[in-house]
Amino acid sequence: MRIKKILSLFFIVIFVFNSLDLAFTDTASNVITSKNDLIQLAKNCTNDKYSKGREFILLNDIDMQDTEFTPIALFCGTFNGNGHTVKNIVLKTEGEDTGFITRIDKDAIVKDLNIEGTFETKTVENKDVSVVDTVNTI
Repeated sequence: MRIKKILSLFFIVIFVFNSLDLAFTDTASNVITSKNDLIQLAKNCTNDKYSKGREFILLNDIDMQDTEFTPIALFCGTFNGNGHTVKNIVLKTEGEDTGFITRIDKDAIVKDLNIEGTFETKTVENKDVSVVDTVNTI
């Protein structure tokens, strides 16, 4: 009987710990240290729920040489480049929403970020390309 109580308590503690960990994940700072981290951020930022209220911090320069990168579709949080550079990036886009980040929420912040690379775009109706292209209200 005592073993059952101990096991029950153990599982309750694990459950509470896991629940707390998930609760803090949504507002935690997220570090970006590699091109894989940056690629994963771009994959995750397809709707406003992922980045909203979160801070992403670039901890070092990232070399994107020979790496396929799809632009960040929608960003709603804070991207702190910490003065670092994403270099050798090749952005190939088509259409009106182009750039490293194609759409950015009115409350989002992108700061201290340097980007070096090649920006190739097919424009639509003489639209221009930029690193951060448009600001949209979400």
